[in-house]
Amino acid sequence: GAAAGTPATRGGLVNSSRVRQAMLADKVAAQARELKRAQLALQRVEEAMAAADTDRTALRASLAAAEAAVDEARSEQRLALAEARSQAQALEQLKEERAREQQQRQQ
Repeated sequence: GAAAGTPATRGGLVNSSRVRQAMLADKVAAQARELKRAQLALQRVEEAMAAADTDRTALRASLAAAEAAVDEARSEQRLALAEARSQAQALEQLKEERAREQQQRQQ
């Protein structure tokens, strides 16, 4: 007779082969699902990277705009300062002229 636990008949061997085939099919299906999950995860990562890239581009643009605004504000400040200086000089000259006129009147 056959040893315990081993299929002796041809039907038993076929059966055991079917079981192995089914187990293998399950493994393959599980691997396919895992691959699909991995692909979806990769896709999400790629989408996140693309979004980050878009954000980075927008940040660069707004940074450039901010720098341009700062430059513009600085040049406006320089102009205003130059104007204030020239007005101060004009005022000083006016005071000196008035002072001279008063001296001339007093003499």
